[in-house]
Amino acid sequence: MSDAKQAEGSDNLQKAAAFMVGFSLFQLFLLVVSASKFSAGRFHIGQSYVALYINRMIISFRTCSLFGITLMTLYDQFIGYGISAVSSVLAVLISSLYAIILFVYCIGGTQGHITLYYWVIVATSFIHGLSTVCVSNVASGDIAFFLGSMPVAGILMSLYHITFLSAAEKLRISNVNYWIVSWQLAMSIVLSIISAIVWIVAYSTPKQPAGGSATGSSGNINKDPFFTALIQALSPILMVSFGFGLQNAFYPAIAPYKLAGVKNGYNISLVVLFTGAIPPLTILCLKEHKIGPNKPWNQSWHWHFGWIFYIVELICGILFIITLHYPNWSISRRIINDVRIIGVLTVVYDFCVQATKGIGANGAAMQGNGKHPKMSTFTTFFYSFIQLSIAFMGDGYIRTYRKYEHRDDWPTKHCSTKRAFWFWIWSATKVSYHTLGTAFTRDLRTEILGKKSHLFIVYEDAPPEDEDPLVDLPFIHKEPTHDNNFTGIHIFHSSPVINVVFS
Repeated sequence: MSDAKQAEGSDNLQKAAAFMVGFSLFQLFLLVVSASKFSAGRFHIGQSYVALYINRMIISFRTCSLFGITLMTLYDQFIGYGISAVSSVLAVLISSLYAIILFVYCIGGTQGHITLYYWVIVATSFIHGLSTVCVSNVASGDIAFFLGSMPVAGILMSLYHITFLSAAEKLRISNVNYWIVSWQLAMSIVLSIISAIVWIVAYSTPKQPAGGSATGSSGNINKDPFFTALIQALSPILMVSFGFGLQNAFYPAIAPYKLAGVKNGYNISLVVLFTGAIPPLTILCLKEHKIGPNKPWNQSWHWHFGWIFYIVELICGILFIITLHYPNWSISRRIINDVRIIGVLTVVYDFCVQATKGIGANGAAMQGNGKHPKMSTFTTFFYSFIQLSIAFMGDGYIRTYRKYEHRDDWPTKHCSTKRAFWFWIWSATKVSYHTLGTAFTRDLRTEILGKKSHLFIVYEDAPPEDEDPLVDLPFIHKEPTHDNNFTGIHIFHSSPVINVVFS
């Protein structure tokens, strides 16, 4: 085999590795977002609290992931040695942590161990952040494949959810919330193991393309100083940071779940997973035809028009706010009374998010004289920081809104527009600051529901032992009795777990 064919084979293998590792890493995000409706049901979180549960999981995921991203970005900027080997170790570690998440999800009886489940996801999020930076650096020339794999993973997971729910309805499978996430995690484990193997094989040696120079598939390495490269890449970096960073300000807690309800919101989120795949896959095809955004924009200036997607994204966000704050306006009534309009706005909003992400992330490392891997890692850090900051503000906003949701208690009904605007900004900031201080909790159930309850159930006869250890109730105790005093009575003692679901 000639050197050219060997180089082509190596190049294709590394593209496949970048695609598969992105596919594997995105499973954690899907677990946190698209599967949260089911995990909330498995842990007996009431439907009216699902939005808060999702926001709490997203914020903790983003926070700990940002810790990992920050740490690895500093390592890459100031040390950078052996980052390819580190990425291989992290790929193996991710698959191990997925297995631990599955184990924790399955144990704990009917109530489950929601806080333990939460903490294992937090730990996995930290490793996820480390791995994201490593992949962005090592596979910076193939970043389009890394980004393109994520919506594909979302589509396949949506098909899995639809298929499982249809089969469960026909076969009358009980405890759907438990089994649908369990099998999702099992598939994630298998996929992560395969992706780790492919990644290790593909990046065990440096890429050697035809021509003999180890410059990578995307051209020469840019040797410009950091700040020079940063100025050259400013437009794509800001595009992905503000466009993708705005994602969790409204999606999915407000649009679609708050506006459309849990059932319709879930259906809309499934559609979003499909439509959100269009921008990155389109950019991937353009890149393969040598007309993508992964080139200097001073020559391909038309990619600056990607900012139009950000403007449309902002307009959708403003419409969401108007619908919540001015429900009597005609446009608000039109939106809130038609779930199709909510769906269209949510789809357009996420489409623009994915478009700004795909255009900006692919262009960030390719400005100036060749590929600049450090720009990829810095971009990952910067948009993650913006995204986390806005996610905190979104969580603070929705918590503040819930306090005044009834119009009789509306706090700004006699305020001017400017004063009302600053009231909501300041209130959301205060709540988000408190949330930041309590981003990690030792009792997630109480943090979401805001109160504890003690439930006592009295039986005349002892309840039978459950044969399945996964649904046995370990907090059943037989009380010592006194003479002539309720012989044989059993009491269910409330532990720190809440035994009443408030809705």
